[in-house]
This record gives sequence, C-alpha cells and structure tokens, in this order.
Amino acid sequence: MFHIQNTADLWARLSTQEQKFARQSIEDMKQHFEQSVLSKLPEHYNSHWKQFVISEEDDIEPGSS
Repeated sequence: MFHIQNTADLWARLSTQEQKFARQSIEDMKQHFEQSVLSKLPEHYNSHWKQFVISEEDDIEPGSS
C-alpha cells in the first residue's frame, strides 16, 4: 500500500473508494505499529520508522521482492 500511495500512476488507477480504504488502512497500520511496537522501543528506533513512512524515495530494488 505504501508503494501504491507514493506512486502517482498507481494511485490514480484506484477508485475513490479504494483510495479511501487504502488511506484508512495505512493509518490503521501506523497506529497499530505505534501502539504495539514503537511505543516500547527507544526513541531512535521510532524515528527510523517515521522516516520510512514519510520517505518518498523508493529504496526497493527491482526484482528484490
């Protein structure tokens, strides 16, 4: 979902309802990670997750998935 949200062409292919669902799913996932994991880790780990979520640079290499 993160990849689709950060790729304009892919995001545009989704219907309005699909975009709404994706946004809510991403927000739910963020809250889940914050409440179940990140709140229990030292602050510097938390900042790595935030950087991952807000990063617009695609650091996944083709063929690595």
